Amino acid sequence: MLFLIWVQMFVVVFYQGSMSTNFKGLLFSVEYRMGGSVIKTNFTRGSGLFENLLSKKRAALAAHYIRKHNGPQTSILDIGCGTFPFFLSRVNFTNKYALDRIPVYTPSLNIHFTNQDLQVNVQLPFEDNTFDVITALAFVEHVNDANRKKLFLEIYRVLKRGGMFFLTTPCKWTESILIILAKLNMVSREELREHKDLLTRDELKELLILSGFDRHTIQSGRFEAGLNLYEMAVK
Repeated sequence: MLFLIWVQMFVVVFYQGSMSTNFKGLLFSVEYRMGGSVIKTNFTRGSGLFENLLSKKRAALAAHYIRKHNGPQTSILDIGCGTFPFFLSRVNFTNKYALDRIPVYTPSLNIHFTNQDLQVNVQLPFEDNTFDVITALAFVEHVNDANRKKLFLEIYRVLKRGGMFFLTTPCKWTESILIILAKLNMVSREELREHKDLLTRDELKELLILSGFDRHTIQSGRFEAGLNLYEMAVK
């Protein structure tokens, strides 16, 4: 299993995909060019070697399924956007909203940011039926069970009819592997320490159904050598 992890990590390193001319992909940080200045920042907290590259893979997967959904692309909310909203910077929506409990760096990206800790206040500060797409990439594992259930209800509330919710999360069985990778400084120790619990595909599906999503609209799968899950549902 560890051999597969190493193979996967090296694949991620050498295949970074296309990048905007404003961004330069790095192992430890991303360079954002604004005017004559070059600013370095991370997508997530901590110094895990592969954090930014794994973030790019999650973003690419989410963007793929958003295009496949082929719905309106007017408004999008990314919950748990990290210290730099890379995913939102790469999608073509008219109105982009980001939410995280830590300050987010959004230079000239036209992204509306809400600073909110969903462990303290889980109610989303938006009207009913606001967003065409809502994403939560590597986030739901950071919320405890009681608040997670409330959050899914809130996501359903602010999602438009016909809108899509897309999430990614580590597979439940990877907990011990993530601990090893954090000790090797390959993933962020800071992010890992905040994990409340990991969920199975069936547990995620049940949460979506209890929140109001029709089970027939729910799709799921694995990615990154089977180490992570994705779930998507349509209201």
